[in-house]
Amino acid sequence: MMITLHLSDGRKITKDTSKLIPYDPIQDPFRRKVAEGSITVNVHHIVDMRPAEPDEIEHAKIHGW
Repeated sequence: MMITLHLSDGRKITKDTSKLIPYDPIQDPFRRKVAEGSITVNVHHIVDMRPAEPDEIEHAKIHGW
């Protein structure tokens, strides 16, 4: 499922949920989870999360996501 995250700095990330790695630096301060082709997101910066709209999915495909 493709979702769109709105971050506290105004950016948007549209990605398949299997490629997003939520990370909480308070719960796990010394280990960052990183995987090729995925995005690690600090959960404290997520403002909004919702299903991606068709135009956001097309935009993500253009950028190879």
